[in-house]
Amino acid sequence: MFTEVIVPVDGSDESARALGPASAVAHYLGIPMNAVAFLLPPDVPEDLSDTIFAQMTDLGEVERSVDVMELTGPVASDLWDYVARKTNPIVVMSTHGRGRSAAVVGSVAEEYLTKSHRAVLLVGPKCVSGRFRLHGPMIVAAQEDSFGDAALALAAEAIDTFDFEPQVVNVLDLVSTRKMEKARAGAGGYDLPPDSVGAHRLANELERATGLAGIDYRVLHSNHPGQAIAERAGEVSASLIVMATHGRTGMDRFTKGSCTADVVADATCPVLAVSP
Repeated sequence: MFTEVIVPVDGSDESARALGPASAVAHYLGIPMNAVAFLLPPDVPEDLSDTIFAQMTDLGEVERSVDVMELTGPVASDLWDYVARKTNPIVVMSTHGRGRSAAVVGSVAEEYLTKSHRAVLLVGPKCVSGRFRLHGPMIVAAQEDSFGDAALALAAEAIDTFDFEPQVVNVLDLVSTRKMEKARAGAGGYDLPPDSVGAHRLANELERATGLAGIDYRVLHSNHPGQAIAERAGEVSASLIVMATHGRTGMDRFTKGSCTADVVADATCPVLAVSP
């Protein structure tokens, strides 16, 4: 699946939170881990590489390296160029998981996701990175659209590569929920409650993609899907959340927000995201 783990860092403790999950992936797959920093020359401390290597000291027996690169443009663009030269890497990065405020204060992770269609493992501010495992429950957040298709494909890859037990989660807003409840009240002979049909279909698609049988699914009813997904992950002690992201930027993000950013901000486990 992956040939190298790339971790964008800047020497701060915050960026270093991604090193633990990154080393877990590298160790599990037996692939190297490469930390990379992008800084303008006047801002590069002479001992930055030593600082980053020190942050990587207690990560076990993983092949590791550090690249300190001169910044030539926006960090997300330089990172994209750097990753594009690799064969099949996975990027693991720490992020604030900001919602609408990212349109104002910026988010390297979200900007990178708008440029890349490769998977990114996001480590949010509430993520307990020391508990990250490449097995156990995994939440697959998906809707019946192209983004849901991308999430299912990424989940199937993760299941094939690691040892996760998936649960498909479909979030319906409260208006849709009320419509479903009316349909349920007047319906007879339904094999499934109307609000469960979509989630059931998504779970069946994941079963076909993975060869697994009886994949669990759950319908959540909320006007705040990001929060609902993160809460569900906490309820089942999920090791990972998988989802696709629109990668909105600028005013579009400011007005519509980002479900992925909301999940990352609240989740206690990493989020594996992809932009279709």
